[in-house]
Amino acid sequence: TATSTCLLLTAPALELTQVCPSTSVVPGAILTYSGTVRNAGDITLSNVLVVDNRTGATAIFTLASLPPGVSANFTGSYVVPLNTGCAILSTLTANATDPCDGATVTADATATCSVLTAPSLTVARTCPPNPVEPGGVLVYGGIVRNTGNSTLTNITVLSSQPIPNTTVFILASLAPGASASFNSSFNAPLDACSVTSTLIVTGKDRCTGNTVTGTETSTCPLVTTPQITVTKAC
Repeated sequence: TATSTCLLLTAPALELTQVCPSTSVVPGAILTYSGTVRNAGDITLSNVLVVDNRTGATAIFTLASLPPGVSANFTGSYVVPLNTGCAILSTLTANATDPCDGATVTADATATCSVLTAPSLTVARTCPPNPVEPGGVLVYGGIVRNTGNSTLTNITVLSSQPIPNTTVFILASLAPGASASFNSSFNAPLDACSVTSTLIVTGKDRCTGNTVTGTETSTCPLVTTPQITVTKAC
């Protein structure tokens, strides 16, 4: 009697997919995705393990064995960092062991998921600490702030003084949470106790291209010097 073992030629292979959620999430929220790992080879694989670069070395999915042609579905999640931008990328890596020779079989899947933006822009004006007289030059301060979660571009501030739609400030871009200060001036009207003006700020959401606006109306007091003279003629 003679017994012998002959090696067979195998072609182990893994396929891996990652699918973004159907609804985008905002920065700071949890993004849950789905995935599939499939044995695309001709030999059963063991110790199947999937990791995500967004969550480190801890496995998001494990399976003891996976026969040829069989697939397994799974889900994973991670927190979208603040100030992420318009989209976030994550890469999955699947590892398994070929039982014939102990070799490691790998596959990768990368997905770029869109991030839901909530653009917001505000503008505020500060009257001069020392009021001016009617007809004098009123110099005021202003501040523009990005109160949303996406970078805004093409920032423009318009004032209703001295004439409507007067451009008083321009900025190329403004990051989430950032602010920018500016100063401008105009001649206060004659025969007035105060002067009211409106600032309108506009910008564009870098992710969607949508226009974002903010408005502020304020009134600055003026220093008046009322007097009257009386004359008498015989």
